[in-house]
Order: sequence, then structure tokens, then C-alpha cells
Amino acid sequence: MIKIGRPLPPKSNTNPRPSKRRKTTPIHPSHEPHHPSTSPSLTPVVNDIPSSSSPPPSPSKPAKSPKPAPQTFTEVDSLRKQAEPYRLAVAELPIHLLDFSWSRGSNRPLDRNHVAHLCRSFQNGGLARRAEQHYIQVSCSAAAVQKMIINALPDTNQSHIQDRRQYVLSFRNWADFIDERPELMAGQHRIEALKDYVKQTHSDSSDLWWICEFYDKDTLPVELDIKLRVNRRDLTLPDTHGQIWLQLVSAFDRDPTLFSVERNVNKKGIEKSMLDILCLTSEARFPISRLVTLWRSERWRPRVTRWCRTSLGRTTFNISKWYQIAGYRLDD
Repeated sequence: MIKIGRPLPPKSNTNPRPSKRRKTTPIHPSHEPHHPSTSPSLTPVVNDIPSSSSPPPSPSKPAKSPKPAPQTFTEVDSLRKQAEPYRLAVAELPIHLLDFSWSRGSNRPLDRNHVAHLCRSFQNGGLARRAEQHYIQVSCSAAAVQKMIINALPDTNQSHIQDRRQYVLSFRNWADFIDERPELMAGQHRIEALKDYVKQTHSDSSDLWWICEFYDKDTLPVELDIKLRVNRRDLTLPDTHGQIWLQLVSAFDRDPTLFSVERNVNKKGIEKSMLDILCLTSEARFPISRLVTLWRSERWRPRVTRWCRTSLGRTTFNISKWYQIAGYRLDD
């Protein structure tokens, strides 16, 4: 019985055990020359690398995209120059007569930290309200400004009225003749900083005025109206992504074709139009392509709009983050 059982192990060794021994034999150098010839799976890998690897890279190299056309030299007028045909007058105006609420869209929330920063700059000699670059923009009816010009000029010569934009007038007595309050388009932080500066220096209330550029609210184009309201200047607080989105919504509500393919040809045209109207051309790293993608999405545009209309959304909305979330197709 024992002798019969002994010859059985060699039969079982021919199936599982020899394979295990063959795997361990390549460790010894004496058996290495014999195994490469018997294992075809190893030899083609070594032989195929020089022969098959060289052809694939050659077709991939010429598949490069053509170089973009060189940029053409372009020059445009300043925003102030573009809006000059719609400017009614430039005049000093008491700041308490300004209307901070917007008739279209919503003004940015007041940032007290930025107000304090501007007030400190005023204390350090930075109150340059007579400089043209620091004028604030307001909109009102042409009839109101026309009436003030007649009262502001000593003589009502028509030539003086035509040249009203050449010098700064005084509308200090605006409330004596006009009931309409000019709408403040941009500069609310400078106005609040001036109030604090007058209080801190114990100055007279007669110093609470600023030079304003008056624009015709009835004829000013939508593009220029948006440009004058957004803040892209060095001394102003840059807008958050949420505020930029609401600016797009406001422009779209007033002109639905402003960012359409029919008007801008393609997506690149829409990007260029948004950068121009929102005054973002100087923002080199602004994610304009992702902004356009979210804007053109019929599903995500209303969701982003609802979120940005909340105070938390205006502060926390990030274009790249929401673009990434939209890429997950969570709305499907």
C-alpha cells in the first residue's frame, strides 16, 4: 500500500510543481541562457521596442496644430472718449444728492474695509477729486442738466451751452431747481470715504462734494452703460466673480443679443465681447473661456444666477470651481 502511494507524487508534480520551479530557476545565472529561448513572451518585448517604437512618434509630430495668426496692432479710444457724445456736463455736485440705488441691476455691496483704505489714502494726501481720472460717473435726464446749465452760466449764450463739456461747472445749488436725483454709476466707496474723511478732520459740510460726469440715461448705449458701472481702475475695489456674473445678467436683461452667437459669430467672439464690455482685457488670468461656457449652458446659467443673487453667492462664487462642478454632469 505504501509502495503504491509513492509513485503517485511524481505524477502530481508534473502539473503544478514544475511550473513553480521554472519560475524560481531564472534567479540562477546558470539557467538564464536556456529560459529566454523557451519563453517567447520575453523575447518579443525586447525585440519589438526598437522596431515598433520608432514609427509611432513620427506621425504624431506633424499632427501639430497650425500656429495662430500674428496679432494685429489695434488702438481704441479711452472709455471716457467713447462716452463723450453722451456726456451732458461735468460739474461739482453735493454728494448727499446722489442716488446710490441702480434703476437697472443692483449696485455692489459696500465694503467698509475698502472705504477705510481710501480714507487713509485721503489722509496721506491722496484726495485728488479734481483729477479727471477720479471723476465719478452719474446718469440723469438731459432736461435736468440743461436746466442746471442755464442757471449755472452767467449768460445763456448758445456757444457756452455747446462748450459745457470743456470745463467744470458748479451744480452746488442743484436741489434749488431740480427734484431728480442723479444716479451714481460708480464711485460709492470714494463717496463714503470722503464722508469719513470730513468727519475725522472736522471739516465743514460744504466740503462734501465731488466732480461728476453727467451722462444721458435715455441715450447712453448698453455697452457704455455697463463699462461705466464696472470697476477696473487701480484705486477701486475689483469685482468678485459673483458681481461680474450679475453684471452679465444685467446686460443680458437689457439686450438679450449682446452675447449671442448671431451677434458675435462664435464662442471666441463672445469672449472678446465680454472682456470688452466688462473691462476685463487687462486681467491676464481671468477664466473667460470657462465663464462663457457656464453662461451658454441653459441648465447652469439660471442656477448660477440664483446663487449669485444671494450675498453668500456673490462672495463665494468661483468661475473655475463651478465650471469643474458642471463638468461632473451632476444635473443629468
